Amino acid sequence: MWKILSAKTRSDVYLVSLPTAHTMKVSFHESGQWQHSFLSNVAMQYVDTNAERHVDRWEQPRPFISGLRRGYRVSVPHTELRLKADDGNGQVRWIPDPGVGFWVNIHVVFQAPELAAAVAWKDSLLVGELRLHDGGKAIVVAQRVTPDPAHAVLLAQYRDMVLHNLRGQGFADTLADPVALMYGCDDDGTRTVTELALTPPPVGHTPICSARYRRLDGIGIQFRQPRAPSSG
Repeated sequence: MWKILSAKTRSDVYLVSLPTAHTMKVSFHESGQWQHSFLSNVAMQYVDTNAERHVDRWEQPRPFISGLRRGYRVSVPHTELRLKADDGNGQVRWIPDPGVGFWVNIHVVFQAPELAAAVAWKDSLLVGELRLHDGGKAIVVAQRVTPDPAHAVLLAQYRDMVLHNLRGQGFADTLADPVALMYGCDDDGTRTVTELALTPPPVGHTPICSARYRRLDGIGIQFRQPRAPSSG
């Protein structure tokens, strides 16, 4: 599950994945300087002393049409959906299962204050809107898409590699509902993430891959526990 929220006195918007909400967030600052970072109060548990806590920094993309700017995209393949016991106490906007053979793309889009007209989203579901301090909006839209086969194969290989590393480093049985996030970037600079479940799918469903490890050139992953804070 993901959460989007805005600042009270500024038009800054924040996006977090709930499993990592206590350690990381994506920040869309009204200045146009956007970043994906460890939270300042825990950063030293995960990065070396004097190291940069920001995992990624980028400039906001240009509007794709006047008054509308892409912010972020979260993709979830149908094969990676898992049942959740936590219903969010009624505070969660649930998105329909895209169906076998499809993915759901969840877009964060920013609407400028000067764009007063209502926006119609073709072949998409309006999940919700946040009214920002400057009068603009942060809009969340879900879209059902057919995946590119080559992209699906790459994700399958990535998931296999993550599982291999988890087992090799002793994490496989210590994480509850583990999820791998594969980050990327679209041509216009919009950052993206694809969510991959690392637990078996429900009976009768097929995972996106076989979970047999195949080496991927140019990609390496290491997992480590946060360092305990030093005394004194």
